Amino acid sequence: MNTSKPTQTLKKAATAAGILLIASSALAAAQSPAPANQAGATTAEPPKYLNTRQGFDVHTLPEDQISPSLQKAMPAHKQLMKRTKGVSTPDAVIEQNRKDDSGSRLVFFPSTPPKMMPYLDGIYVFGNTCIQPGAVINEDPLSTGAQIVKSHLSDVGLQYSFNHGFNYTGITGPRPIGGQRDFTSYNASLLANWFLMRTRDGSQGLFIATEWDWGDGINYNQRNGGPNKSLGSLQNPAASSRGGGSYLANVSLGYSAFDGKLVLMVGQLDATNYLDQNAYSASGFNNLLNECFEFNQALPIPFGAWGYHVAWQPVKSFYLMAVSASNNYQLNHNPFQYINKNAWTNMMEAGFISDDFMGWGPGTIRFQYAWTRTGTENGSAFGINWQQQLGKHSTLGWFGRLGWADPDAAAINGVKSAVTTGLVWQAPWAATGPFRYANNDQIALGFLWLTPADSIKPVRNNNEYGIELAYVMQITPTMTIEPDIQVTRNPVHGNGKDTNVVFQIQNTWHW
Repeated sequence: MNTSKPTQTLKKAATAAGILLIASSALAAAQSPAPANQAGATTAEPPKYLNTRQGFDVHTLPEDQISPSLQKAMPAHKQLMKRTKGVSTPDAVIEQNRKDDSGSRLVFFPSTPPKMMPYLDGIYVFGNTCIQPGAVINEDPLSTGAQIVKSHLSDVGLQYSFNHGFNYTGITGPRPIGGQRDFTSYNASLLANWFLMRTRDGSQGLFIATEWDWGDGINYNQRNGGPNKSLGSLQNPAASSRGGGSYLANVSLGYSAFDGKLVLMVGQLDATNYLDQNAYSASGFNNLLNECFEFNQALPIPFGAWGYHVAWQPVKSFYLMAVSASNNYQLNHNPFQYINKNAWTNMMEAGFISDDFMGWGPGTIRFQYAWTRTGTENGSAFGINWQQQLGKHSTLGWFGRLGWADPDAAAINGVKSAVTTGLVWQAPWAATGPFRYANNDQIALGFLWLTPADSIKPVRNNNEYGIELAYVMQITPTMTIEPDIQVTRNPVHGNGKDTNVVFQIQNTWHW
């Protein structure tokens, strides 16, 4: 990867910001203690590889659980552990960021990100580790190569999450509205944050956040069709279906300050990357596959539009986020053309985080409110998003989302009210067997209920239901297989009181 030209350009563009960063951090840098990992410092033992159970239960990997692909691709002292959105990053993982890159006050393209508060760290930092333990095949060249690339790009500040793979969806039941029962597709999603600079102590930093998506059906056009079209449903059973070919959904400039307590962003935003996260209900590529479990369908969360984002976490137990963006954006068009005060959405989210809620283990509850402007009409929407571990030392968790929108806000997504809830059993075989401790398998069960917006009526059914059961199996250190079965009842545009069964199998590479 040739970074010389962008490096020169970015350094010029960042000169003013660099002066501000130097001035505001000079006193802090002078008073900060020497880094623990300075050259010549001694430690009781060499660094160890870390792992987490999908964001929970951080631990040192036993020697017999370390994949040879990880050992060949990256030494333990360079590891930055993979994050999980919706979970406060454990202290042991955040401490991996506390590495000194140079003696200068400003570090350009740092190999470690600026400081972030624990919940914000899980949102804006990806880490540089894609190798996961507990796979059926513990080493393969593809995983080793992916980890080598990821590690080297992290050395120049580029951290990312690249998920891609094949999906098959089949529908049984009454005659589909769209006439098609089988769907095969390849989809990809690349989220990347390039850290341009940070102060030596990490208290401030500058980065570019991007998202590139690609997807199209092998035997159909995702832009105009898919299983939801054949079912006549509000729900989309295949959240990994990106649709629309290739497009950029997020290109924005981010700034972190005050030791990572504050993050500001401006640019083209996919706000679903930041708001309405849930560690047990993330959908897409490695969880329940129905899009209803990816985000609250009743909330008009801006996607791919020009806007502004702010996140503030003053203490570990509380954070506040907000986004303000246009709501009429068309994919692969200039977002500046869609800046219009009469097509705008504002949304706020307040989250309360507990390390041990009533003795049950970690839990987070989020409250959301959105107000919209479409033409001459104002709308509003409300949401609640809760995740809770069910037992202090349990690997079983519960999630729940509830959302409601008035007619004007509901017209944006076509959904007036939405309820989703379910259980996720992480690492179900962790105690015994060949996969042992902290494997990344999971079993998930979800239920959904949707009602359509007035803007899409008349409809055949005013209440649409769904149940989903999924099992994710780690096959290689970077590849999973997921069989999935869904039952949909009363699709809003279906043939009467339909009950359809949707079977899917998805394989995904997580790089």
